[in-house]
Amino acid sequence: MTQLRHLALSIEEHDHDDFFWTILETMTDHAGWSEHSSAVHGFRTWKEAWNAGNVEYLKLVKDPRVGPRFRAAAPT
Repeated sequence: MTQLRHLALSIEEHDHDDFFWTILETMTDHAGWSEHSSAVHGFRTWKEAWNAGNVEYLKLVKDPRVGPRFRAAAPT
């Protein structure tokens, strides 16, 4: 079985009523998070940004029974 990915969804407010989602990823140590993907435009409310980010987050989950997994290495 492949390893579970370490992903986080974060919402930032750039200006008043201008919220952006960002999906962050780290490998296994949680020491260095990097941006995986982010909104290209802002949302009027925190909840709208959260919902849009969650839609993108769930696209990373191939099987909802086991969550987001690293891709298995191709056989050589």
